[in-house]
Amino acid sequence: MAFNIANFSANINRYGTLQTNKFSVEIPAPAIFGPTEVDRVMHMRAINARIPGIALDLQRVYRYGLGPEQQFPTNVNFTNIHITFIDTSRNMLWKRFSDWINRIFEYSGPLVGGEASYTVEYKTQYTSDVKIFIFDNDGSKKNTIVMKEAFPISISEIGVSWSENNRLYEFTVGFAFREWYYDDYTREPASRIIPQPPGAEIGPALSSAPTPPPTESPRPPRSGDPFGLNATPGNETGTAGPANYSSFNF
Repeated sequence: MAFNIANFSANINRYGTLQTNKFSVEIPAPAIFGPTEVDRVMHMRAINARIPGIALDLQRVYRYGLGPEQQFPTNVNFTNIHITFIDTSRNMLWKRFSDWINRIFEYSGPLVGGEASYTVEYKTQYTSDVKIFIFDNDGSKKNTIVMKEAFPISISEIGVSWSENNRLYEFTVGFAFREWYYDDYTREPASRIIPQPPGAEIGPALSSAPTPPPTESPRPPRSGDPFGLNATPGNETGTAGPANYSSFNF
């Protein structure tokens, strides 16, 4: 199919585009904290976020012991996400995530300057469902990515300098999670999918009409009686004359 700039332009005008600069992040407090003032300001302070990627584990197989190599999926893996925040004047967010990681694995003691126990908290107490909301130019919510049982695993280092007068206090937090899914706010029932006129877009047109089931052509009858179903004492093969093995037209 030859490229047609008019079809390409029509496709863009019809389906539009979605930008990556309109989003917000929601990180509910885990059980070890409970709701606090930080939760009300955190979702307005995320300036950068990464939606998780997906990768399948593949097993290399030579189906017949030789020949072309084939790959078969055996598992699925998700990449960790990273979210960058601009902190408040009270350093609330950096302290929250530092305390969160310390509650997961106590490395500095429950009190400032206290002795660390180096113990791990129960997972049900330190995980939370992190959500990334995607919006269009009109502010309508188009998608929500939900990371189940997420928790922080890293906080980036922060450089400070007397010469950087206009630099904001920002840092990046890495999150691990069990699994993720998305809520699609633009999904429509099949009955509302409009068939495309020929040449309206690049690629096959969508259609809501059901595909008719395939029909099977009847097999032609076998000649004679190859299985001897009409055999008689004078005709053991069920055919007129010697056995007709050419009639086995499978």
